[in-house]
Amino acid sequence: GFREADLVLEDSFRTPMVHQAYLEPHGVIADVSATGKVTVWSPTQSVFMAQGRIADAFGLPLTKVRVIVTCLGGGFGGKVETLVEPIAVALAQKTRGPVKLILTREEEFIAAKPRHPAVVDFKVGARKDGTLAAIEARLVYDTGAFADDGPMVASVGTFYASQPYRIPHVKIDGYAVYTNHALCGAFRGFGNPQQAYAFESMMDMIAEKLGIDPLELRLKNALEGGDSLVIGQVVNSVGLKECLSKSARGIGWKSDKPRENRGQGLASLWHTSANLFTQAVVKMQQDGTLVLSTGASDIGQGSDTVLCQIVAETMGLPLEDVAVSTPDTDTSPYNWATVASRTTYVVGNAARLAAIDVKAKIFELAAEELDAAPHLLEIEDRHVIVPGPSGRRISLQEIATKAHWRKGGPIMGVASFGMEGPGFDPEVCKLTGAVLRRRGGFVFGSHAVEVEVDPATGQVTVLKIAAAHDVGRAVNPMGVEGQIQGGFAMGLGYALYEEIRYQDGRVLNPSFLDYRIPTMLDVPDIEAIIVEEADEGGPFGAKGVGEPGLVGVAPAVANAIYNAVGVRIRELPITAEKLYWALKEKRGK
Repeated sequence: GFREADLVLEDSFRTPMVHQAYLEPHGVIADVSATGKVTVWSPTQSVFMAQGRIADAFGLPLTKVRVIVTCLGGGFGGKVETLVEPIAVALAQKTRGPVKLILTREEEFIAAKPRHPAVVDFKVGARKDGTLAAIEARLVYDTGAFADDGPMVASVGTFYASQPYRIPHVKIDGYAVYTNHALCGAFRGFGNPQQAYAFESMMDMIAEKLGIDPLELRLKNALEGGDSLVIGQVVNSVGLKECLSKSARGIGWKSDKPRENRGQGLASLWHTSANLFTQAVVKMQQDGTLVLSTGASDIGQGSDTVLCQIVAETMGLPLEDVAVSTPDTDTSPYNWATVASRTTYVVGNAARLAAIDVKAKIFELAAEELDAAPHLLEIEDRHVIVPGPSGRRISLQEIATKAHWRKGGPIMGVASFGMEGPGFDPEVCKLTGAVLRRRGGFVFGSHAVEVEVDPATGQVTVLKIAAAHDVGRAVNPMGVEGQIQGGFAMGLGYALYEEIRYQDGRVLNPSFLDYRIPTMLDVPDIEAIIVEEADEGGPFGAKGVGEPGLVGVAPAVANAIYNAVGVRIRELPITAEKLYWALKEKRGK
């Protein structure tokens, strides 16, 4: 591949340790009954993962551990694995009484599980016309003193490091390494933002060397529907080119910088939204309304609303007729976790299939009352009807009453869903140590920004933002826009401000006073552009949107800064101080 290339570039990039900065710190209440059963109330992103970790830690069967999720004040991956829960359980066992444990903000910054710092080295080869020929990459993730999610983060980051482009020759090595830092864990993007910053920066460097517009370079190499990924998996739902065009249009893209010290930059991104398994139960109540039960935690992203929308749409009912229950390991069906942007796709599919199961049972009972074949029936205005001039109908409440009191028993729909399609092709992709070998629900997008740099201070002001995401089908458009905007705002912190800093093993900035996150004064209006390239496997064609909003921000900002002042910073965050000294060096001072 490199022999076929006319241009070969090599460079190295660094990304920092950053905290999820959720407003609610880790907290838990634990109690132990007279029979030894442990009950835990936790704002966790996975009640079943918490249950398993606690059971393992104390040598208990799962029947002796109950975890109930409470409302979450943010998570972003930081509340997936257990942190304080086992400690509270141990104290409850010793004291024989309930124990509440809540971390201080300082403890959060010292002992929680932030994003992995990384060193990312890329070698990229391209032909004169801009066609990418080959890449070789080495990704080293600092997992801290314990492995935790490190191997998975390294595996996933390695997978994404080919970016959403057609590249015939690829070699990528990913490592999770132990260091004397706090352990790191899951954080929105999960290994993807680190490599995206490096590769998308290099895409602009290649464009400059070849004299090609950065937008045109990306459009030329972008994946399209039907393309095979480097791991041999064919992807069919790809709206990347539309995202690139629309995001660029959103900031008035042009290759020349708008005016002195102003610059524009963009970046492509991709992610996935479907992996592993889940189950859902839809229960019909005596008045004909429905209750949806899953193990999925709503961590503020609005998944409870989306899942209820999917059930309501499947059933032909108004949204207010569907309620959702609180995840509880004693009563909820299994779900792996609210992570990986998977809830809409995976849990949504299970909820849709469970609703279809309920609907079939309703029609079976209604068919006897209406003297019609079940497949001819429909639901309209909270009634089962026989379409046509007969006007025959029966209310859902009557059907429920009949089921509860006269025939068949209460109606309940149950369904499981998971990724079981073709996985990575071992003939074309030689994997060593990869954790997940099947992915789906591929999400694509593009971020475009315009910035202004004060050359006297290095201060960066973000002026325009346009973020386009291919979400398959927007089940809840307002929710999608909120996820894109929230992800981008979080990405700005990663790009410009945030870093957990150490000196001699001590965290220097364990508070929001010294750990800088973006405020409303730092974030201009974000134009969220929804692109809908339906995924045939998703519920109503939907894909996920939770993580991608962050992934492409840092490289887009870095590229815009370079376009503005001709200085490229290869280590995040791109602080005013770093820019100030880089600009002085450029001027020879």
